[in-house]
Amino acid sequence: QLKIIFNKHEKSTKRTKKSEMIDKSLALLEHLSTALTESRFTKLKKNFIETYKALSTKSDKISELNFNQNEKKLEFLDHNGIKLGMKDFSAGESEVATFCLLWAVNETAETRYPIVTDSPFNRLDTNHRNNFIEKILKKSKSQIIFLSTNEEISNIDNFGLRDFIQSTYIIKHSPEKRSSKFISDYF
Repeated sequence: QLKIIFNKHEKSTKRTKKSEMIDKSLALLEHLSTALTESRFTKLKKNFIETYKALSTKSDKISELNFNQNEKKLEFLDHNGIKLGMKDFSAGESEVATFCLLWAVNETAETRYPIVTDSPFNRLDTNHRNNFIEKILKKSKSQIIFLSTNEEISNIDNFGLRDFIQSTYIIKHSPEKRSSKFISDYF
């Protein structure tokens, strides 16, 4: 009986040691994950702020980008460290901030992905539009897929983009077929 009790105690001790090792391993993995997230986020934040200052006419509106680790979400902060909500931005300012974030993700990723933007010129004033064209579209190393309305860009030459566009299409909708198709050479 003493041998049985000793074996049970030994197995219990082994389980406790395994549990402790598992707990330590999980804590180490969580620490590593946090360190990697912070390292990658530091690069992303730097790129976002630089791009935002280059594009925005109110370059001091967003002074800091914070990653709330507990809530797993990004927060824009003003120069006083106050969190900005979507109601604090006009449609154009939201467009600029969102694009800068996409741009920063793409610039700091190990792989470049195409960036798809839907009608940003409709929401941007002349100064923001010019900044967007000169500092992003004309200097991009990534493919940018630009969805626009016919009203938004009636002539690409007006924006000096002819040399920067590889191809243009119009999406033609057929109500009868309830589908759409691409037609080359929109302009």
